[in-house]
Amino acid sequence: MTDTTFAAIAQNALMAVASVKLLDDQYELGGQVLYDLDNSGYMLGGHLTVALEDAFDLELAISSFGGKSESKLYDMQDFSHISAALKYSF
Repeated sequence: MTDTTFAAIAQNALMAVASVKLLDDQYELGGQVLYDLDNSGYMLGGHLTVALEDAFDLELAISSFGGKSESKLYDMQDFSHISAALKYSF
């Protein structure tokens, strides 16, 4: 993610992203938050990636949008979701 992606959504925002790999890189746990400082909107997200085999990964993710009604992030509440993906790398 880059801050340029969210420039149209929030002119003045704080963004934090973090991830950690665990148990010999078999698991990756990550999260991100974007907070609209002007209009009190937010985006929260997180993911868990599990290395299944040499080239396969299973990723579970969640995102949530909300805040005050003045924020464009509040308007994006319908984009909140839970997802699962099987990834193959070659």
